[in-house]
Amino acid sequence: MLAQLYHSPAVDADGNGDAIGAPTVGSSEAIMLCGLSMKKRWQERRKAQGLDYSTPNLVMATATHVCWEKLCRYWDIETRYIPASAAEERWAATPELIANACDENTIGVVGILGSTYNGEFEDVEGMDAKIEEVNKKNGWNIVIHVDGASGAMVAPFIYPDVKFDFRLKNVASINISGHKYGLVLPGLGWAIWRSEEYLHESLVFWCDYLGNLERSITLNFSRSASNVVAQYYQLLRLGRDGYTKIMSNLANIAKFVRNEIQETGHFDIVSKDIGVPLVAFKLKMRKHADGTVHHRMYDEFQIAERLRIAGWVIPAYSMPAGAEEVKLMRITIREDFSMSMASAVVGELKGAVDWLEKHFTLTKEDMELLAGVALGKKMSRLDSSLMSGLKGEKVVVKPC
Repeated sequence: MLAQLYHSPAVDADGNGDAIGAPTVGSSEAIMLCGLSMKKRWQERRKAQGLDYSTPNLVMATATHVCWEKLCRYWDIETRYIPASAAEERWAATPELIANACDENTIGVVGILGSTYNGEFEDVEGMDAKIEEVNKKNGWNIVIHVDGASGAMVAPFIYPDVKFDFRLKNVASINISGHKYGLVLPGLGWAIWRSEEYLHESLVFWCDYLGNLERSITLNFSRSASNVVAQYYQLLRLGRDGYTKIMSNLANIAKFVRNEIQETGHFDIVSKDIGVPLVAFKLKMRKHADGTVHHRMYDEFQIAERLRIAGWVIPAYSMPAGAEEVKLMRITIREDFSMSMASAVVGELKGAVDWLEKHFTLTKEDMELLAGVALGKKMSRLDSSLMSGLKGEKVVVKPC
């Protein structure tokens, strides 16, 4: 059913065929398996050509999930990261940057369908076109893995024109999290390969322990079947129409939250119109009467703290390498997040900002700067906007 959803050539329009994939413990295990298959297929080709196969690398954005770093560290693969750019307001990798980072030792590239940071879909279709050019020019066989942990159970239903799956020639494998928008409890992922040739045979074990011959593709062996049954039940019960209605509703709620947050005038929206149903946002800079801008006397982490007091856990965090100075917050819209809850959390967000606007607060960085002044230390930087923001208040900072 999943292979058919992602247009696998191994399965026909009626669902007949031998789908190549496996249930996994979340997307992390799926990524390990798919990454290993890419590495082993690359090594096998290099050996056959009599070339060195000791320095494989994987190209991806710094916005990838930490499990990609685990894959590369555990299995001795060089990470080639495409950094984000705060100056360009670019939080993902572009097809051009991905292609430019590839060489003969590249086992594959990663396209993110739903960034953990802002829910953004990377341009997998554009990556496919660029990788096709690179392969033809150099005689390479670089493939694409799609990290669809969040977006692979969203895009097929409400963004059917977004091509990210096996409709694209160079997409070799996809990982999906059943426990996110697949609508089952935590602990279920899926690894799907384009066809049998893209799953290296060394990862497949044939076992007859249970009375018939079974194909085992796992890093472990024993796991509960409950989530697999739950996923099957949801797919049968909801069908394509049911998933489409749910994802459309979540997208509408996300749009409402985005508009409400934007109308406060305090925030810039960092998430995209097309992506995972979430809203990522950051504080706007303050503007002086003379036109200069400066930071506020509080940041996203302090807003998150105020919201937590009210019972809402809205994460605050920094963007990935290349844009670490950018702080933001994220509201993820799940199936159980109703429009009334959306109204409530926006109200609490406005209340948190209002409280911080009326109370004297300092960020950790500002406090360190002021402590440096009080102790007579020479400071490497002092934002003049900070001092102007104090508006004549007498501040006494005592060392602990």
